[in-house]
Parts: sequence; structure tokens; C-alpha cells
Amino acid sequence: MHLLAWYSLNSFLIDIVDMRRLKLLALLLFLLAVLWIYLGWRYWDAWSIPLNPDQLTLYSIDGSDYSNGTEPKTSEKIGRFPVLGKVEITDPIVREQIMSELRKGVIESGSAALCFWPRHAIRIVTKGRSIDYIVCFECNQILVKEGARWKIILTSERARSYFNKVLEEAHIPLAPFHIDRVKKELG
Repeated sequence: MHLLAWYSLNSFLIDIVDMRRLKLLALLLFLLAVLWIYLGWRYWDAWSIPLNPDQLTLYSIDGSDYSNGTEPKTSEKIGRFPVLGKVEITDPIVREQIMSELRKGVIESGSAALCFWPRHAIRIVTKGRSIDYIVCFECNQILVKEGARWKIILTSERARSYFNKVLEEAHIPLAPFHIDRVKKELG
């Protein structure tokens, strides 16, 4: 009987240890799920951005909210936005830098506003697929369009200055940011 009591106590203690391990495992899985919900979507969106596209065109666009018929008259549009100019990026190092800045901006993203007045766009061709990234650095959103599919992802202002630098070096005009335009109108 003494041996049977020892066996029961030992079995009970093993069950307690196993239960603690199970609770610890459940807590760890819960924390990983929360971390994925908080950070994972951002990294998933970022890693879906190819770094080495076969072709890349950087656009300066005017995404201001014009009333009908008052937007700039241009021969080309990306989505519904007038193209002010574009530059084909043939240097693979510059293509990779542009896409890397875009990806890092997505990783650093935070909150977004609701305006969507984009000033930049990127059209890439990779593995036979054409993908447009229409970027608004004022509200920190990117409209990603591939064929008929599209989605909105968040970004930071990180890539804005680099995109502007590349466009300015190619003598492409930049649309004024909406905030700058409002400040100018208010005096």
C-alpha cells in the first residue's frame, strides 16, 4: 500500500508538471499570435515586395482632389491620377534601392490618415507580372494593384525623399504636397 501511495503521489506530481508545461505552451502560443497580429501583417506585406524587378518605372503623379475637369491635362494616367512625368530605371542597383526603401517604409509603418492624395507611383514587371504601387506619403498608404486585384498597405514617409531625389535628377516635375498647397493658400 505504501508503494501504491507513492506511485499515486508521483503520478499526481507529474500531471501537475505536465499541466504547467501545457499552460506555459498555451501562453507562448497566445503571445506569438498577438505578436503576429500586431507585427506580422506588416512584415508579410513588406516581404511580398520584390527587391529585384525586371523592369521599374518611377512616376510623379498628381493625386490632388480636383473637382471634375480641373485636374492637370496629361496624356497618361496611373489609375485615375494624372502622370506629371516618369523615369525608366535601368540601373539594377537603383531599382533595388527604390524597392528596398519601399519595403523598409512598409516595415516601419504605423497609422494612416484617410486622404489618399498620392504623389508617387511605381510600376514594376517581375516574372512576367506587372504590379503598380501608388504611394501617398501624406496618409502613409500604398495602393498595390496587380491586374484586377488590389489592396491597400501602410507605409511610412521613409522613401519619399529618395523617390523625389531620383525624379528630380531625371528633371521630372513633382506635384506639391496637399499640405504645402493648403499652407500656401492660407498665406
